[in-house]
Amino acid sequence: MKKFNSFLLINVGILLVAAGVVIFKVPNNFATGGVTGIAIIIHKIKPSLSVGMLMLVVNIILLIIGLLFAGFEFGIKTIYSTLVLSLVIWFLEKIHPIKKPLTGDTMLELFLAILLLAAGSAILFYQNASGGGTDIVAKILNQKIHWHIGKAVLIVDFIISIFAVCFRV
Repeated sequence: MKKFNSFLLINVGILLVAAGVVIFKVPNNFATGGVTGIAIIIHKIKPSLSVGMLMLVVNIILLIIGLLFAGFEFGIKTIYSTLVLSLVIWFLEKIHPIKKPLTGDTMLELFLAILLLAAGSAILFYQNASGGGTDIVAKILNQKIHWHIGKAVLIVDFIISIFAVCFRV
């Protein structure tokens, strides 16, 4: 039963993150960090490339690193979460693409994007998983040099956000 509950919670976390990305981040070109931010930057430069597919490619590379350095349980749960998250985002983009912001209120949409992604990511971390990408880097930094996961994510996301500003995303 414990494994089923963990699996269920992982899927809830995935759905929250995917909703935040598809409904709020992509239509607003919010590149707030992470592999999603990297994918949005690349998508802005080359619009024919799908955000979900770009996320999948970058995450595969990081998943291999995660398996090697963050442990088997975390690695397996993160592989599942990352693949399903990328596929859910890709699927949502295909069945119901959202081309423009829903409300026109940028601050509200940024708040909702951050809220959904933070809640989903917290659920995933609580289940010893992650949505992949920079969360894998944060987990490794947490384990190896004892940085708080939040601090590690903040630093990596800050660097990605600087690139987003440079590319005017």
